[in-house]
This record gives sequence, structure tokens and C-alpha cells, in this order.
Amino acid sequence: MFIRIHKSFLVSVNAIQSIDANEVRLGKLLLPLSKNYREEVMNKIGDRLFKR
Repeated sequence: MFIRIHKSFLVSVNAIQSIDANEVRLGKLLLPLSKNYREEVMNKIGDRLFKR
């Protein structure tokens, strides 16, 4: 499953390692997390991150 985190970035949910206030970590790569997509991202995958 893929999710949009920014107007320029669509990422695999399985690749997300952590989420900070405005960044998503995919391994060593940090990508911006848009304020517009943050709530949607947390609702869809927040629970998955806490189960790891």
C-alpha cells in the first residue's frame, strides 16, 4: 500500500520507519511530511508504526 505524504512524494507504507512532526524516515532518507497530509497519514498508518 502506498500513501501520499507530500504533493511531491508517494511512499510505501512498509518502508516507513518513523514519523516526526514534519518528516518521514525511510531508512537513511528523510522526506518532508506536509501539514496537509499529516492527519491522513497518522490515521492510516499510525497504528502500524506502534505495533513494530
